[in-house]
Amino acid sequence: MSRPINRLERLLIALVLFTLVWLPLPLGSNRDWAVGVLVALIGGLGGLWAISRVRGSEPIIPAKAMNAALPMLALLLLSQLWVAAQWLFGFTVDNGATFQYLSLGVAYSLLFLLIISLFNTRKRLTLLLATLVISGTLQAFWGALMTLSGVEWLLAGPKTSYIGVATGTFVNRNHLAGYLELTLACGIGLLMALRDGRPFSWVNLLELLLGPKARLRLALVVMVIALVMTHSRMGNAAFFASLLIVGGLFVLLDKAHRLRNSIILVSLILIDV
Repeated sequence: MSRPINRLERLLIALVLFTLVWLPLPLGSNRDWAVGVLVALIGGLGGLWAISRVRGSEPIIPAKAMNAALPMLALLLLSQLWVAAQWLFGFTVDNGATFQYLSLGVAYSLLFLLIISLFNTRKRLTLLLATLVISGTLQAFWGALMTLSGVEWLLAGPKTSYIGVATGTFVNRNHLAGYLELTLACGIGLLMALRDGRPFSWVNLLELLLGPKARLRLALVVMVIALVMTHSRMGNAAFFASLLIVGGLFVLLDKAHRLRNSIILVSLILIDV
């Protein structure tokens, strides 16, 4: 009985990761048909997840993960209740649009619940962050390539606005900037989590530049360059401010690896500037 459940859970993990990569592709899922696909996909994942939990003996959500996620989940559900009240009691001037946003909000809340439930080990969290970093890097590469080459295409059609700036598969440059801020945060966190316990030395400089984590550093560089190429003032300002404040605090508090963390922080700031 446990093997089918394990296979179903592995399938769920793969489908959730696919969903996260899919979300920004169809113009940021900002079209009616893309919203329908998204809601149906997450609804199907929710059904499979419910089946796996009913058939298994594990708790629906691990207690430790639930305690940390409960405040955010409660806020998400309260927001959907407010939208539902507007739709049910006629407080809105556009019932169709309100219902669409209600469906989208419930879908995102369910996706949040799925992620909290499924990605509850260090290995799975590393896989989740790596997937988001890969997605962000692909968005950054596509946006930069389209801008530098002058082709100026989205995923399946030519751009009609924001010509000359990177937008990735999004229509709006600010949307790409916001997405890159999220994936950059995931990448920086993953880089910090994967660091070894050895003290920094110049002997290890070659390994620092060419070792297994070099690809992750390169991905961060690509995403920062694409973020600058969006010409999004608030996107760049938000990333720079958050990086400076949180990164500075991290360098000050983590005395054991202060030099190494300082080099990473300064390099990212220089690229953004």
